[in-house]
Amino acid sequence: VNRLNDWVPNVRAAAEARLSEMCARLDRGLLARCIEYLWRFDEYGRASSAGREIVAGLIDDDATAAAVREWVLQKSDDRSLRLAQHLLRSPALDDLLIGLATRHKHPRLRALAAKAALEGVFSWRSRTAQKRSISVAFDRAAMALSLLKDRSADVQHHALQHLSQNLQDRAALDHILKRYLLHPRQKLSETAQWRLGKLGVDWLA
Repeated sequence: VNRLNDWVPNVRAAAEARLSEMCARLDRGLLARCIEYLWRFDEYGRASSAGREIVAGLIDDDATAAAVREWVLQKSDDRSLRLAQHLLRSPALDDLLIGLATRHKHPRLRALAAKAALEGVFSWRSRTAQKRSISVAFDRAAMALSLLKDRSADVQHHALQHLSQNLQDRAALDHILKRYLLHPRQKLSETAQWRLGKLGVDWLA
């Protein structure tokens, strides 16, 4: 793959021919293990359109995509978080979001999935700020209530933000917010204080 971006046109052409011949036999698990390199390939300036099409075909292959998703699901390392951050730019993980938010072992990945699922949108920055809608249908309020029990303060924060803006049961909301008034994590206590203030509750009384 690296030779697809070689300085010498004949070397690039030879690499294209060889990789085209090998594509069907390549181990998709191996491709998944170097997928970040393939994702960045389009940034390389010397590759031809034919070379870029070959790499795009490897990335878009169903078996490769399945192997990358499986890594995100099964691994609890920081690489799984980085893969999820990239995959969320497309619908590739939309059907897994609830499970990732509630059951993944990596707390930052749970927080990432929880934020995307509860907000119904995923935002990222490449050259410019971008975002896409997430159209998975589920009971967001019920999920947020469940996520308040998560061990991660970041997950709880996304849940508390969602409930503070969307929970219609005022008595239940007041009860939840008051529980967080003195939380040791500042962003949780400040969210509770801000929302109670907006609701006209004198939480200092």
